[in-house]
Order: sequence, then structure tokens, then C-alpha cells
Amino acid sequence: MRESGTVKIAFVHQPWNKIAPPVQAGSVAMLTFEIGQRLAQADDVIMYSRRFRGQKKSETYEGVTYRRFSAGADLRFHKVVQRLSRFFPRRRPSFSRSSFYFWYILQVARDLKKSRCDVVHIHNFSQFVPIIRAFNPRIAIVLHMHCEWLTQLDRSMIEARLNKTDAVVTVCDYITHKTSQAFPQYGGRCLTVHNGVDLDQFVSVSKNKPSTSNRLQRLVYVGRLSPEKGLHVLLDAFAQVLQECPDAELEIVGPEQSAPTDFIVSLSDDPMISNLAAFYQGSTYLSQLQGRMSAETAKRVTFTGNIPHAQLIEHLEAAAVFLHPSVWGEPFPLAVLEALAAGVPVVASRIGGLVESIEDGKSGLLVTPDDSRELADALIRLLQDDELRNSMAKAARRRAEEAFSWTRVRGDLHELYTQLCDHRR
Repeated sequence: MRESGTVKIAFVHQPWNKIAPPVQAGSVAMLTFEIGQRLAQADDVIMYSRRFRGQKKSETYEGVTYRRFSAGADLRFHKVVQRLSRFFPRRRPSFSRSSFYFWYILQVARDLKKSRCDVVHIHNFSQFVPIIRAFNPRIAIVLHMHCEWLTQLDRSMIEARLNKTDAVVTVCDYITHKTSQAFPQYGGRCLTVHNGVDLDQFVSVSKNKPSTSNRLQRLVYVGRLSPEKGLHVLLDAFAQVLQECPDAELEIVGPEQSAPTDFIVSLSDDPMISNLAAFYQGSTYLSQLQGRMSAETAKRVTFTGNIPHAQLIEHLEAAAVFLHPSVWGEPFPLAVLEALAAGVPVVASRIGGLVESIEDGKSGLLVTPDDSRELADALIRLLQDDELRNSMAKAARRRAEEAFSWTRVRGDLHELYTQLCDHRR
């Protein structure tokens, strides 16, 4: 840490994210952008990311420096590996290997050495840690996990990487506890920092939300169209909702972007998640969702597709209830926090970190994952009870204000960085 008390922090973005400030796509990328902007008010911040065609190698935006490096060599290498993998069975997922975007992170590690940063903050990819450590022996390394990979991948491999990590930040207690239990020798390095939301962006929505009685009863989902998100369960539940609430509408907002099977389905021993493999056979997940509906149900469902994040407010403003019916250990989705900030009651699965974002019975309702009947009952209950829905809407906004402000996130991380720097002095 510098004598002035400022900290020089570098963030390493995931190599598939195209980072162009202000960042409006990709939950991890948006989170990093929001944190970086706030830290830059008092500290020095550098953002490292992959360079896509047409992007500058370096630029500055509102006090944050953005540096980008080509991943061309990595992409060519991955193509060769994919061809060879047909002949040689893989014992480990390709994304977990040290060779995953090796040339990209090697360039970052070298530039970090020149930049003389105090802290480097890496998202999800533990294999980046040893490479950065080799070039920067005195830097404090923070590994930020947005999923369960540390406990799902090869134990000895992860243990060696954690040994070179100063702190492991996770987005929910669910992942923190699993990591601490799997690696008790590093439990003291693990802590939870919940994601945040821009409260000011949603304040007009929460204060001026129109009454549901004056409009259609709209249910809204925001997120990727991917099997682990449980949209097939949602459509089955919605067909049951229409029997009791024929005026209800369902809007599904988000890109058709199924998570690779290696990322979630192949790693889990939970039958509920393993069964999702069936959705990766034949037609696309979107096609399977559309084929799942009756003609009458399809008339009440809209697939909006991907929209700019700035337009999301309009869709939340039109929502009576927000939905998140995940069937996997969902960590801590930003979309749920935005719904809370917008004053929208949330119905979500009782799983993963979702139980930490929603106060069951206050700011929303939690239901058993992969249970369309229980999900339908929760939706019907809210749509038919204006008083309950309105009280939950107010509680949702309070929940966001009290627990999920970016000010709180910035404070928690700055305190961590300061402690790590003091320890390494």
C-alpha cells in the first residue's frame, strides 16, 4: 500500500467478456465495472481484459485504466485441442487446465509486474493464480468465485492454487461454507462479499410503480436461456397459473445462451442437475421450451431476447412478480438484486445463494426447485393477493437498500485490500 493510503488494484476479467466501458452486458463484467468505478474514487484501478477486434490496447474511462491483450494464440490452441479431444478422453474439463488462455494471462502477469500493483483481483479462474504469482511474488492475490468450481474440480490441483492465493472471496455464504469445508487449511482466507445493485438507478421505479390492478398481471424472468435456470419448470408452472389467473402474462428476457455442459452439468453429482443433460441433445433449449407449451399457453408467453441493460428498468417496471426458478446451486444473480431494488416481489428456488438474497415471506417467496406445482401455487398466491404483493414490493426495496448497495460492496473489498497490503508490508 502506498504512503498516501491508496491501493493500486488490478482486476482480471474473464477472457470471453468484451469490456467496453460503460459495461452493459455480462453479470461478472458489470459487477467488476461497478466496483472498479467506485474504488477509483480513492484508489488506483486497472482493468485487464481480452482485446477484441477494433478495441484499443489501452484507454482511460472515469479514472479507471483499461488494458487489453490479444487471445488469438489461445483461440488457435483451443481449436487444436478440441480436434484432438475426439481421440483422447479428457480427465479434466478444458477450462480448468493451466493451458486455458495461458498466453492471455501470461501477458497480464508481465504487465502487472511493470504496473507494480498492490492487489490483483481474479474472477473464477484459479489457474491464473500461479502464473501471476510467478511474475509478481509480492502482490496480494484475491480469487473471486461466482460458482462452485473450487469444490467440484480436482482437489490436489485446486489446493496447490489456493496455496498461492491470499484471499478467496465468494458471492454467497453457500459457496464460502463449501469451500471452507473442502479446504479447511484455507478456511481463514475465505469470506463472503454479496453482489450489489445501483439503487439510484431503480429509485423512480420503486416509488412510482403502477398498481397491478390497472394493468395485466405480468410475470418477468431476466437471465440467460439455459437449462440450469429452470425455464422448463417455469413454463410448466405457468400453464397451471393460467387456469387460475387467465389474464397473467409471462415475459422471458435474456439471450439464448446455454452454459457449456462442462461448466455445470458434468461437474455435479446431483440427479436434478445431471438430468439437464437431456436438454443438450437435439434441438436448442429455446426450441425445446417453445415446443413444451400448448398453443393457448404460448399466446401468453413472450420471449423478448437479449436487451441492453439500460432498458431493463422498463421491463421491471411492468412486472407484478419477478421469477428465478433455478435448479442448480445458483450463487447470487444480479437480476434478482435488480428486481428487489425495483420494488418487485421475487419468487425463486430455495437453493444456493438465493436463500441469502430473498427473505422468504417478506421480500418474496422461496419454493422447492424443480417443482412446477409449488412454483405455480406461489405465483397464484401473489397474483391474487394485492395486499401481500404490495407489502412484499416495499420489503423488496428495503432489502436492497439495507443489504445490497455498491457502497457496502466497495467498503468490504477496500477493507480486505488494506488488510492484505498491511500483511505483506
